[in-house]
Amino acid sequence: MLQVPKVLRQINNESTQRTNHSTKLLSFQSSSERLRQNLSTDFCSIEDYNKKYKLMKNISETVEVLKTIESKIQHLESCSATIETNFEAMQRNVVKIKRYVIKLNNKQ
Repeated sequence: MLQVPKVLRQINNESTQRTNHSTKLLSFQSSSERLRQNLSTDFCSIEDYNKKYKLMKNISETVEVLKTIESKIQHLESCSATIETNFEAMQRNVVKIKRYVIKLNNKQ
């Protein structure tokens, strides 16, 4: 009879240990699930950050290209103004040359 309480205690201890192990396992599973979710969220955040970084880099490069284009346009506008001025001067010179040719023809 003395054996029964000892066996019962042993069964009770084993049951308690199993319960503790089950609780620890559930806790571990829960923790690992939370960690997995956090990691996936972090990876999403990293992916989002990388996408945003690439987008910002592309925007920055585009802005630089646009600045270069704007500079080239300003240079072309300046060249155009110079060409117009030179063309007007050339037209005046053509008129002067025509008058000079007419005068030469009249003298002959």
